[in-house]
Amino acid sequence: MKRWIEIELKKFGETNEKKLLKKEATKRLNAYMKFWPKMSALSLYSSIVKSKEILEVLPEELVKETEKSCRKKEVYVEDLPALIYIHHRITGIEIGQKFHHVVIDEAQDFSPFQVYVLKEITLGNSFTILGDLSQAIYDYQGIEDWNAFKEVFQETGYYELTRSYRSTKEIIEFANEIIKNAEIPVGLATPVFRSGEDVKVIHAENQFTEIVKTVKHLQNADVKTIAVIGRTEDECRDIYVKLTNAGLTVNVIEANQSKYEGGISVVPVYLAKGLEFDAVLLIDVDEEHYKNTKHDAKLLYVGCTRSLHDLWIFHSGEASPLIKGLK
Repeated sequence: MKRWIEIELKKFGETNEKKLLKKEATKRLNAYMKFWPKMSALSLYSSIVKSKEILEVLPEELVKETEKSCRKKEVYVEDLPALIYIHHRITGIEIGQKFHHVVIDEAQDFSPFQVYVLKEITLGNSFTILGDLSQAIYDYQGIEDWNAFKEVFQETGYYELTRSYRSTKEIIEFANEIIKNAEIPVGLATPVFRSGEDVKVIHAENQFTEIVKTVKHLQNADVKTIAVIGRTEDECRDIYVKLTNAGLTVNVIEANQSKYEGGISVVPVYLAKGLEFDAVLLIDVDEEHYKNTKHDAKLLYVGCTRSLHDLWIFHSGEASPLIKGLK
């Protein structure tokens, strides 16, 4: 309404009549707006979440948790796209607030709606979207097929880059077999011809003894960065304490950490994505920690492909079905 008034007033140029009309229009607009309830994106979002339509599709516990966070004026990251969308619908978007181009990395972890919200604040649908479906490790978000984004963009250029430059031929081929064992319908990486050591799968009742021995062997070989990758944060903290007590200088990588120290790192597999190390030791790769599911296969794939040169797989119980028969 305010913008419409401004457009209409421009027709009068800089005249006294325009000043009088502007004063009267502002007065009437203010009087009119008093009848409108004051609504923020957060309050509107809260009322939408409580609506009958939403209650029919979302778990009651999730709705209650969202209502509670809205009352505290605290929101989760997952709520932000909807809040931004509502805010823009209430206030509008100025041209000067829009991006000229957006680059999305790890796009497999984005939902079509998140990308749609970004599209709304980008000029000319100018996007570069990059990702790897084999690394879509979050069950509760993301996509399983790039066609999901066709709902957002009518015209797109699709390019499949299969060449992998990070890891050796042996590591990439091993990781590809994990994806094939889980029957995940994605394009497989093609390694550059950089051959290295075979992937080592080690069964040991006492994994810790073998891990310490392997880490010391790698250090003696002047390997600069080594990652010990576990399944959960609690298990990683436990192995961190044990390695430290064994006289090794170790860093633990956690979710809120912003600095990478190098050397020997202990990290849960779901935080390892995007990192790379000269050597990787994946621990507890058994049927309890890595079941024959697409989700676990993708996690294991991420863990394997963090290694540049050397990959060691440890398990104390029965080996995960995802690696059975692999050498």
